[in-house]
Amino acid sequence: MIEIRNWHSMPTEEVMKILETSPQGLTKEEVSRRQQIYGPNKIEEVKKLSTLRLFLRQFQNALNYILFIAIIISLIGAHIIDAMVILIIIFINTSLGFVQEYRSEKALEALKQLSAPKASVIRDGKERKINTEELVPGDIVILTTGDIVPADMRLLTAVRLRAEQAMLTGEPGSEEKHTEPLPEDTPLVDRRNIAYSGTTITGGRGTGIVVAIGMDTEMGKIAREISEAGEEKTPLQKRISRLAIQLSILAAILSSGLGLLAFLKGIPTYDSLMFALAAAVSSIPEGLILVITLALVVGIRTMAKRNAIIRKLQAVETLGSATVICTDKTGTLTKNEMTARALYLNGELIEITGEGYTPIGDFRKDGAIVNPKEHSHLQLFLRAMALCNDAHIVQEDGRYSIFGDPTEGALVVAAAKGGIDKEKEEKETPRVAEVPFEPERACMTTVHQFADGKRHIYVK
Repeated sequence: MIEIRNWHSMPTEEVMKILETSPQGLTKEEVSRRQQIYGPNKIEEVKKLSTLRLFLRQFQNALNYILFIAIIISLIGAHIIDAMVILIIIFINTSLGFVQEYRSEKALEALKQLSAPKASVIRDGKERKINTEELVPGDIVILTTGDIVPADMRLLTAVRLRAEQAMLTGEPGSEEKHTEPLPEDTPLVDRRNIAYSGTTITGGRGTGIVVAIGMDTEMGKIAREISEAGEEKTPLQKRISRLAIQLSILAAILSSGLGLLAFLKGIPTYDSLMFALAAAVSSIPEGLILVITLALVVGIRTMAKRNAIIRKLQAVETLGSATVICTDKTGTLTKNEMTARALYLNGELIEITGEGYTPIGDFRKDGAIVNPKEHSHLQLFLRAMALCNDAHIVQEDGRYSIFGDPTEGALVVAAAKGGIDKEKEEKETPRVAEVPFEPERACMTTVHQFADGKRHIYVK
């Protein structure tokens, strides 16, 4: 593994030299070699329980412990049928919990494969999208507004780059980033030339070189401490534990009192003891744990019909107490694809046909097809959409996708439907200056050099 270094205090050239990489990125062969050395870029999860341990965990319930005591008492009193009935109740209860949690674990594993996060990298001199787990130290990553930083990285370029890192530092608001070296004793929260894993890019764009992945990142260190803290009981589990203690105390007091009363009435000692044990068993509500489990299972089934997966039975009650739920939408609840459906220009609404990122479609006004090449204002509008844009159309195995922000990708695809080739336009009118999109300005500006010596400004 790479020895921990003060990357923030080094010039970018020295960082690249140490990590043996270049602005063109790593080669395919070098990436494969480093993946063998460093492993996947992911935060280690709590060790998954085996099927047997998952089943045995269902017995870890305070009421179950009381029922086991009731079984022992019943066997001592030769009440075999009572013991068998209680045992069947425990088995049904644990089986219901096991089946539900086992199904949930399998469903969650499938979801993780579907929603693998992506990162934009430069490898072999080309930009490409990869799963974040495939990142290795030395990779060159492209960062744009809205991206979640996939690993700890030393910034190489930063154009008005800002990052929200409150989840890591506790400091509210976004921090402006730069590429200049900092003093070696600079605190973590003030290292403006480092982009930390898990933080969000809120403005501008830039590139960075990966210096730490997985559990070696600052976020990974926090995850390790959290995993070592242990698992806290849910509110329902705490209430069940209190109820079990109260029932145990009540059963002990009542059975002892009845046994003592029987003994004082002249009943033989053995019979008085058996009477007390029988009273203790009868005071325990054997069906309560089963009723609770059935209620939770019904709740889980209801949630499942609404496409929600609950991993643990007890979590249903906790979730039922929640009033606000914050969740990521893009790529999880949606396909992370956008399509431009219409544009409004010069007081006219023009519809755009086509689906997804395939650059095939028509422009229609009042149902009639419009040729953008015959309308100079529409042609200029589409050119601005393509040039004031950082996204690109990518075709692989006959399937079209976009490299970059989905919103910008939708605009590039719409321009392509109108005959605007982004790559050709960028060669003929190269970008010479820019002001990246920022929430404060709510727009992006690019400056392009034309062959006649003039410069045109496009704003989006």
